[in-house]
Amino acid sequence: MSREPVRTCISCRTSRSKCRLLRIARTSEHKIEVDVQQNKPGRGAYICHDKRCFALALKRNAFVRALQVSPSTEFVEELTRILHD
Repeated sequence: MSREPVRTCISCRTSRSKCRLLRIARTSEHKIEVDVQQNKPGRGAYICHDKRCFALALKRNAFVRALQVSPSTEFVEELTRILHD
């Protein structure tokens, strides 16, 4: 019986199975991208599929702490669109 990997949301600090969280990856060009497939290379962080967690992460600068990069306007718009779907 295999176990599901567990990750922690960078915003609310809740531990959940990896498949229930959204992976955010820092690319080699130091940009932040949503990693829907969860297989892009580079440093990664996880966030809940919740717009409140996203807003809290932006307020607390969680992306900067976790990925050492500030989120771009395009990234914020893309993640906002994904979380509203």
